Amino acid sequence: MNLRLQLVVAAVIILAMIYITNKIRKRQVELKYALIWYALGIVYLLFDLIPPLQIGICRLLGITVPINMLIFLAIGLILLIIFQQTIIVSKQTKMITRLAQEIGILNEEIKEQERKL
Repeated sequence: MNLRLQLVVAAVIILAMIYITNKIRKRQVELKYALIWYALGIVYLLFDLIPPLQIGICRLLGITVPINMLIFLAIGLILLIIFQQTIIVSKQTKMITRLAQEIGILNEEIKEQERKL
């Protein structure tokens, strides 16, 4: 990869991390959910700025083309993020169901109290 492309990739990664930081600052994203994006950005930044690191890991894993490792890494991390979000959505669905049931019970209790009065 030539130096110009490395600098462009590094700039895009840094801008993305600044964007994420801005979203956290504005409370649009929680830090615990953004940490995986920070980790991903740092890993890609290291691979971009230190090509021998990427080549060394490729050789260690037996991957012949370094870009294949990056694609494999990206797909794996995306799957992890999707799974994490699935867990969060499942928990929130259970909480919403529970809250709806509690609201229903409270509404019935209010109606019962109004009938008594």
